[in-house]
Amino acid sequence: MPVFLTKVETNGPTLLESVSAGLHGVLTLLEISSERSEDCYAAHCLLAMLKARIDDVLQGDCEAC
Repeated sequence: MPVFLTKVETNGPTLLESVSAGLHGVLTLLEISSERSEDCYAAHCLLAMLKARIDDVLQGDCEAC
């Protein structure tokens, strides 16, 4: 199933801020669980990169976006 990335024009920053906040909570849980599970560690790494990218976009530091 292909995934297409599109710009979010309507209410973009508010939506991205909500996603970033939600990811923070998920990352906290995955960090705790990653001590016991390699799969949780892998998910934590992947989502941490995604959250960093979202935070870069919110700060206006992302040149490619």
